[in-house]
Formats: sequence, structure tokens, C-alpha cells
Amino acid sequence: MPDSNPLLEAALQYAGRGWRVLPVHSTASGCCSCGRDCGKDAGKHPRIKAWQVNASSDPAVIEEWLRRWPDTNIGIATGTPVIVDVDGAEIEILRALAAEHGGIPPTAAVET
Repeated sequence: MPDSNPLLEAALQYAGRGWRVLPVHSTASGCCSCGRDCGKDAGKHPRIKAWQVNASSDPAVIEEWLRRWPDTNIGIATGTPVIVDVDGAEIEILRALAAEHGGIPPTAAVET
């Protein structure tokens, strides 16, 4: 594995927070790495079976996944926390809802 792998670094950082991660299919030229026509789910579904149970925060397991699938996306098995994916104009809707309901609790945020 190369010295610097941003996906591995991110996955290990998430695991360091106690978050269980899992390998998720990726896309190339709009096609899913699973080889099927996944439509809007291309690159968004787990590579492992029983991911709800097998997601892991163990660095050795995560490193093995990235060796096996170097082009993998990284998913997070959230369990109780809620993840909100907000795109484009949806941010204004989220801001309005937050203002109406007393804000958003302190949380991690990622902008891509």
C-alpha cells in the first residue's frame, strides 16, 4: 500500500473516533465497481455482507479492506447518530429548519 492513502487515513480517523466503518463500492466513469447497473446507488452500497454487524473500527481490518479494494469508498455504520447529506439549495432548507427548531446540535461536518 502506498505511503500516503487519503482514504485509509480518513477511515482510520473515523475509527479513532469510535465510528465503525465499512468498505463501499466506488464508481469509475459512472459505472459501479460491483459490475452491475446500480443506477443512483452506484458506488453507494456495501462491499461486505452483513455490514451492520461487520463494520469495524479495528485498524487491522480497515487496512485489509483498503489493501483488498484500494479504490473503495468509505461508509460509516452510524447506528444511533443521524447523518444528513445536504446538497446545493438544500442547505437553505436545513438552515430554515434549524432556525425554526432551535439550531443543530454540535456535530462533525464535512464539505465536499
